[in-house]
Amino acid sequence: MIADLKYFWYLIKHKFFVYRAGRRIGCDRVQLILHDITKFSKDEWTPYVNRFLRHHDNKSQFYRALCHHYENNPHHWNFWIDPVTNKPNDMPTYFIREMLADWMGASRVKTGSYDITNWYAKNQTKIKLHPITRIVVENLIPGWDQHYNNLIKVEL
Repeated sequence: MIADLKYFWYLIKHKFFVYRAGRRIGCDRVQLILHDITKFSKDEWTPYVNRFLRHHDNKSQFYRALCHHYENNPHHWNFWIDPVTNKPNDMPTYFIREMLADWMGASRVKTGSYDITNWYAKNQTKIKLHPITRIVVENLIPGWDQHYNNLIKVEL
């Protein structure tokens, strides 16, 4: 019961910070209210609580929950991977903005800051994005242009 309450509180904080970040970058209010609603479903709730709070890690159960989450939430880049070619399709800007708000909200919960520039720099090669989507993402990440310019200066 305590684990469920802790997870509920985590989700509420995450949704609150996603909402705040999303409004700053132009997301729709209803879109943000419905953000990650599947995490409250039976398909995702128990596996997430078991893994992160009860430390009863059933890998196959969690993997099914994670797949369920990605398959039902188009703000995740994984949703846009073609199952036949394994190549990314272009994401609509509507969902790109929500994805960025999600990353920023997760950052705020975990680090106390909405800044995702260092996280994105470290993880961008693992994130499969269509080339057009990547351009849009990098133009929408607050401060990415300055961060990118600083990386180039360091490498030179």
